[in-house]
Amino acid sequence: MFTLTLLMAAASVFTAAVFIYCFKKQNAGRISFSILLLTGVILIAASALYAGLGRFSDWQDAKVETHIDPRLAAKITEARREVLRFPDSADKKIELGRLLLQGGRFSDSAQVFEQAIAQYPQRADLYGLKARALYYANGRKITDDVRESIDAARALKPAEAESTMLVAEDAYRRGEYRVAVEEWQKVLKSGSAGINREAVANAVRSAQTKLQKSEQQ
Repeated sequence: MFTLTLLMAAASVFTAAVFIYCFKKQNAGRISFSILLLTGVILIAASALYAGLGRFSDWQDAKVETHIDPRLAAKITEARREVLRFPDSADKKIELGRLLLQGGRFSDSAQVFEQAIAQYPQRADLYGLKARALYYANGRKITDDVRESIDAARALKPAEAESTMLVAEDAYRRGEYRVAVEEWQKVLKSGSAGINREAVANAVRSAQTKLQKSEQQ
């Protein structure tokens, strides 16, 4: 956004200089008008770009870092607007939370899911999503607050997909391949909608292969 500010400031200074030039050189009207028109276009474009990207950064004190891809930032902006437009929609909050998670705003994502839980405490998937956001916010560790969210999700739905896949992924990362296989198989058997069954099946096969190799050593 600093670059945009400089652009707008430079365009403003340039506009002032052109006005002075026009005042002194009245016979250069056509050229001056063209320059003024171009300057106006620059100012309008800079303002529009700032409005579109520069204010995506704050949703209830959740700031998006400037290094986030502009396309993702635009999606976060739209999701933020949708949440404000439909404050009672859990799905809108889920979309925003997922985008923040994708953008590396893990704590902000967890806060969004927490707000959704406050409205819909019986939705198991919200606890699973919150667990994943907290997991990454805590450096990919299953801390007490992550475990609490996992347990809450499973209390409502024993094979809740988000929390179960998180446990499987963490186990795989730590070399506990048997646990990973068991957890991923729970997801496949649950028939949960919205999961990539092929990807989960591939993960199971990978964990089984690593488990066999570890047992042969």
